[in-house]
Amino acid sequence: MCFILYMAADQPIPTIPWDNNSPSFYTSDLEEGYEVPTSFFSKPHRKHIGSDVGCGCGFRNALFQNGEWPEEDMPDWCTEEEYLEELKDKQKNHQQLHDFIRKVVGDHGEVELYGQWEGGKEKPEEIQCSTIPLS
Repeated sequence: MCFILYMAADQPIPTIPWDNNSPSFYTSDLEEGYEVPTSFFSKPHRKHIGSDVGCGCGFRNALFQNGEWPEEDMPDWCTEEEYLEELKDKQKNHQQLHDFIRKVVGDHGEVELYGQWEGGKEKPEEIQCSTIPLS
């Protein structure tokens, strides 16, 4: 199961195609089956955001559980060295996302980000989109 990340902005969001030969941060139009209900966003322009692993799994994420944001723990299945390498890879994707957002909206705009696990069917009344100011 993959993490899917979406972005919305007041201005058009550029498309950065996926490159099989050089996997990296990319953006694409929302595909059938991956549309986010319009009630999740207030901004009109929307894109799917992907990382170098081909989906949103390359971005750090947290699940709001029982009214709290639990810290990201090292999984039982990996060594500390593997875990640190995974965090390093995710930081690279986060930096590319940050740079892209700055390019789209500048220093004083804002975007909305929404993420869900593939196949997630959250009800709009249960979701609150994150608006991220860049000032």
